[in-house]
Amino acid sequence: MIRILPMMMVLALGSAIAQRAIERSVWDHPPLLPARVQPSSLEPSVALPLDQSRSDRTQAVSFTRLFRAGFTNLTYFFPSQLPMVYEPISRTLGVVEHIYQDNRATGGNLGTQLVFRYSTNRGTTWLRQTLVNNPSTFFGVPQIALANPSSSSSVTDLKVCMTGYRYPSETGYRRTGTAVFVRTEGQIFEYSEQGPVTNNSQNYAFGAGRLVGFNGGADRSGFAYCGILSPPTETVPYGQYGSLVINARLADLEDFVGTIPSSWDNSQFRTAPQPTSTYNSPMYVDADGNSTLYAVINALFADDQDNRVLAVSKSTDMGQSWSTFDRMPTSVLQAYASNRGAAIAVPYRVYDQSTLVVTGENRFSYIGRIGLFADQNTFVGLDLVETEYNNGNWTMRLIAPINDIPVVYSYNDSASQARNYQQLVCDEVISSLGNEVEVARTADGSDIIVKWIDHVPSATPIVLNPPQVALRYDQQTGDLIGETQVDTLPVFNIFIAYRSLSSETWSDPINLTGDSYFNKGTHIPLVVPSRTQIPLLTIRSLASTDWNQQSDAGRLLAQSPQDYVNRIYDIPHDVSFAMVSATVSAEATPRINQATLVASPVPASDALEVAWSGLLRGGELVIVNMLGQTVLSKTVAASDGVQGAMLDVRMLPVGTYSLQLRTSQGVVATTPVVVVR
Repeated sequence: MIRILPMMMVLALGSAIAQRAIERSVWDHPPLLPARVQPSSLEPSVALPLDQSRSDRTQAVSFTRLFRAGFTNLTYFFPSQLPMVYEPISRTLGVVEHIYQDNRATGGNLGTQLVFRYSTNRGTTWLRQTLVNNPSTFFGVPQIALANPSSSSSVTDLKVCMTGYRYPSETGYRRTGTAVFVRTEGQIFEYSEQGPVTNNSQNYAFGAGRLVGFNGGADRSGFAYCGILSPPTETVPYGQYGSLVINARLADLEDFVGTIPSSWDNSQFRTAPQPTSTYNSPMYVDADGNSTLYAVINALFADDQDNRVLAVSKSTDMGQSWSTFDRMPTSVLQAYASNRGAAIAVPYRVYDQSTLVVTGENRFSYIGRIGLFADQNTFVGLDLVETEYNNGNWTMRLIAPINDIPVVYSYNDSASQARNYQQLVCDEVISSLGNEVEVARTADGSDIIVKWIDHVPSATPIVLNPPQVALRYDQQTGDLIGETQVDTLPVFNIFIAYRSLSSETWSDPINLTGDSYFNKGTHIPLVVPSRTQIPLLTIRSLASTDWNQQSDAGRLLAQSPQDYVNRIYDIPHDVSFAMVSATVSAEATPRINQATLVASPVPASDALEVAWSGLLRGGELVIVNMLGQTVLSKTVAASDGVQGAMLDVRMLPVGTYSLQLRTSQGVVATTPVVVVR
């Protein structure tokens, strides 16, 4: 079984060196921000289409498959990404669905659709609206945020923002910043600027940021996208932070505020040895109920280069200006170390995924990992820790000890091809998502929830038969070390805990999954309905029968041990959903009512014949357009038998609709309808 932590803890002298030894020395720009979407023989043909009727494997959590995703390393397995959101007033749960369109094999382009997939009944049923359809640009790392300026209960009134790394065909799929799309008043707008407009003399583009929505009424609601910018060339220093704040009213271009704040200038931070790398951590952003924005980093400052500390910058004017960074005193880390019986405490691999949630005015919690040392040479443990900022006071609280960090695998097609596709070869890497730490606040503002994955030492390691071959690389240089034989795998599960904001202590962690299946790419939204209703998204590995065995890679994946395939993150996956609880055993995902609904003909031009059964209470038939608007409805009575009706669709515009059977419990059955002339 592979153990990672001891390998990372080769120390020398003093706490400063302990800090450097526990993390990569600098954050290299190319691995985190892929410069190009590379052609792949895998994506178009390796997986068979998703069978929507097939049930998912069961765990303690019952997952529902939503859609199949490719290019997973650039879509749903990426640090600090927010692909799912919950808006509590309208009770809207939203997911960004990424659909790639790869026609390169026939002389075409690689394009993308970004779809707003949403549910207003907590995942029982889902509707879809395509926001982006570009046949010649690939948009990677999709994120989604919602704003509700009018506090409406209708999903159609929500403002929707999506972002994605832009890889246009005309540049050979080299990355050209980040695309920003906003849905407002039924229209879709794409922001035209590739980078900050003000204080940007070196022409940085928007880069690796975090997207959030916030609500403060008609004039102070919107979206914030803050993070590390993308330099135009390798001679321009990487690591510069920047922000884009969008006022959801979208009256004119002045409602897009893109800037490099002078308080965030790169000169404030420790300089990296070369311009293509940085010591700067990712930036995390959120907002309070007054639309004050909080940008938090875990930084090495220029005037204290050996002590990495949390720091926060705030904006009270919708991103026009940002305050200087308010730093956490290093004494807080020392006090935490003493509290835990250790001599030294340092932030652990801050370039991996950490997380932030704002819980009130001048109050937020940052969740990350802290390494503990008995002395300058002895690593003694790793903790998952909440660092709370409350009106200038900093407090660190233990959530749970961390047992290990996951190793994952990247499919290596060239190495597999060199062996005539007789042996599956993968690259072995420490997951850039780390322990997949994420935090949420409950809709009523009373609790915060933390989700993570961790090794279960008491679980029997998984034996691979036959053993698999992986290529291992140096953690610092990236140079190939050589081959390793993978014959056993440690068991990792999903864990969850909560803390009431009126309490100082965290609940005991709950193991949500409790089996040997390796869940990865796990996400919860920044806001959740309650501590017992927590939406959970994950990417699920395909079964052996899902692979196209007419392709060489598909055949290899189908024949390899399933437990090993589960650890490969950059092959097609199914994006799946469940509703879980932080207080009791995982709650099963709500199941659709047993009502059935059929409609014919499809397509229809004037009359639509509808039949349904199993309607145990009265309700209505509703036709909904792609914006979620009801365009036709008919009241229907309860009946155990089959019922039918004719619907006149002559007045409906040509297009695709959703026919729904609704009761007081929500949508109980749905079927697509197409109107033609």
